[in-house]
Amino acid sequence: MKSRLAKIIAGIAESWFSILFALMPAPVIALGAVLLHLKTDIAYRWLQSEPAMHALRYVRIGLFAVILLAIVITVALLRKKKPHLRKKPFALYFLVPCAGFVIYVSWAPTLLILLFALGLLTLLQLPLMRDIAAAYKRKRGGFQFLLTMQGIALFLLFIFAIVLWVQVRDRAYRNAQWLEIKSKGLYAEFDDVADLARHPRIEVALIKDPEMRFHKVQSHRFGSGEDAYNVTYAMLGNNDSESSDPARWPLWYYCGSGGCYDKIPLLVNVDLCPDPKDCHADFAWILRRVRYRIQNSDTTPPYPPTLRLLSPAGDLAVTENQWRTNIIFAARMILYMQIAYFFFHALLATLNRLLEKPAGR
Repeated sequence: MKSRLAKIIAGIAESWFSILFALMPAPVIALGAVLLHLKTDIAYRWLQSEPAMHALRYVRIGLFAVILLAIVITVALLRKKKPHLRKKPFALYFLVPCAGFVIYVSWAPTLLILLFALGLLTLLQLPLMRDIAAAYKRKRGGFQFLLTMQGIALFLLFIFAIVLWVQVRDRAYRNAQWLEIKSKGLYAEFDDVADLARHPRIEVALIKDPEMRFHKVQSHRFGSGEDAYNVTYAMLGNNDSESSDPARWPLWYYCGSGGCYDKIPLLVNVDLCPDPKDCHADFAWILRRVRYRIQNSDTTPPYPPTLRLLSPAGDLAVTENQWRTNIIFAARMILYMQIAYFFFHALLATLNRLLEKPAGR
């Protein structure tokens, strides 16, 4: 009995090395998040300046030339030293368009990072297949339950990994956007919405006017069937009578598919529309209808020369605390799923060892 118990304990101890690979998903996911952050930070912060983009153009050309030369030399050497291969070395030229794709396509580095993370994760989980296959063959309810729970934990790990990667990438991109916008003087804050109407061209504005109001709210359904969509636009003004006159007031706001419920302070993107035809077609249509209904005529005075279409600032409006909260939530859920994944696999592997028949029986 003691020798049997000793063998079981020794078998379990030997299996723990492979069981430890069940702890690998979380570190690999964290590595992928770090790489995505660095890639985004480099691509949108350090490579957006004119000198950097100019230098990058030549770096890409040089790198592609080096890779192409290396492939040509490799093919030539193989053809000379291993003639029995005949035309097979020419297959290496397939790497030329692959190299061009990686070097010149902007989203190729992101794809490579994701493939690297998923490939590494798959490789590190291969040692677990022995216990998973053994448990599957037992066809017992308890083993099937553990396999199901382990699969669910791994699936949720992937889901929250995607959430984490998206949050990390979007946060780095948003921070790079803010740095560029502020460095170029394209951001301003206004205590009076009327100042925005008189301000030089900017791209992002924070409006803190307590008297800010939505005037002439207009909604319309465009298209039909599955292609139909609703949009709502409104003039963004205050209590001044001028701010409710579409013939003179230049600020309009895109409210989306619902009503205009946004409250101060309001962070907006600013698009200059001296001619509404240069902006969204649905905005131009609503603007014409509003002016026609007010003046009851097809002949309307010219649009304000500083006509601007404002829209919600999207990710730029998300604060650093909100980004941090989202990332911490995803990381915490990954940790929970990692613990569950390891627990179910460790239990599965331990039961496998306990039920293994001793040699000779």
